[in-house]
Amino acid sequence: MTASNGSGVSLQGLRKYFAAGKRVTTAPKRGAIDGLDLEIRDGEFFVLLGPSGCGKTTTLRCIAGLEEPSAGRIALGGGVVADPAAGLFVPPEKRAIGMVFQSYALWPHMSVFDNVAYPLRHRRKGLSREQLAREVGAALELVGLDGLEGRGPAELSGGQQQRVALARAVVARPSLLLFDEPLSNLDAQLRQRLRQDLRRVHEEAGGTSIYVTHDQAEALALADRVAVMRLGRLEQLGTPTEIFLSPATRFVAEFVGFDNLLPGRLTRRDGERASFLPDGWRREVVGRAPAALAVGQRGLLAFRSANLRLEAGVAAQGAANAFAARAGAIAYLGERFQAEVTVEGQRLLASLPLAAWDGRGDLHHPPGWHEAHVTLAPGDAVILPEAAAALDAVAEAA
Repeated sequence: MTASNGSGVSLQGLRKYFAAGKRVTTAPKRGAIDGLDLEIRDGEFFVLLGPSGCGKTTTLRCIAGLEEPSAGRIALGGGVVADPAAGLFVPPEKRAIGMVFQSYALWPHMSVFDNVAYPLRHRRKGLSREQLAREVGAALELVGLDGLEGRGPAELSGGQQQRVALARAVVARPSLLLFDEPLSNLDAQLRQRLRQDLRRVHEEAGGTSIYVTHDQAEALALADRVAVMRLGRLEQLGTPTEIFLSPATRFVAEFVGFDNLLPGRLTRRDGERASFLPDGWRREVVGRAPAALAVGQRGLLAFRSANLRLEAGVAAQGAANAFAARAGAIAYLGERFQAEVTVEGQRLLASLPLAAWDGRGDLHHPPGWHEAHVTLAPGDAVILPEAAAALDAVAEAA
């Protein structure tokens, strides 16, 4: 089962405004799009990532033809499908797409076979009964549901129903597959299993996939590239590794789990490696800084609590990124403990390995931890430019 060629997507200056009472407003609103430019490559699994209301689902609906953009241009496979300035809008049924929604959107009165066959009967009229059965059977086999053709949706589990929705989306061999948070209604274990299936279906079916989610783990597991959105704009575009290890802004850093953020000033740099003095600290922290940040400029030091390690005893003399710490409350997180620590007079979150504490004694004050220190690998600390105050003010008001 192979999709047709030419499945790239181009968004140029895409804007979508919504009515506020009796007028249409161009001010940032939940779900609006504000001048979005994206080039999604043929055959790519592309993820739109961001919090609720950032405009990612509206973007997907504009690509699908379920929303008409207010301005800008959308091209699918090289052909323009929306251009308000030229009065052009191609309806969704003529865009050669398949879409999987957050709700399964299955017809309860139809069998699995008839649900999956529906797009074929409407898009490829004239198929013989044998051809129809062959195409539906191939789609069900692709998603691991062969043999369940005669069942009704009510006889299936939630995971099986979502697989039926996926089979229905791919059966007509669209060049473009669109996914609107399709796994959000499933439990964590099933989501993890279906993520692997979605990636496999994408690779076997061919074509391009665009996937909307607020879940970092889904983006990391599925994407070739990730676009992080904020207030209808592109905040950062890159591979999953670039997004999750090298966030470009405070917003992206916080969204992907950098839970320690310290304002301060860049004091020295040697290529990407730089020294940073957080406000109120006596010693510098070594980390990675973008080329655009110059010595003397203010910035933000960001790192994950999982990378700040709390250990008993005094740090080795002269050790880089090793600081005396006072341990506070400790929480059990399953694979590790997370501790509140005070370093240089500031409260931070640090990771405590399971092996370092045997669970005896007071949870807040483990035995033998009268003296402690924290360590941070320089590669785990990212120095960011200060956030744009104007955009932050808009975000708080939205």
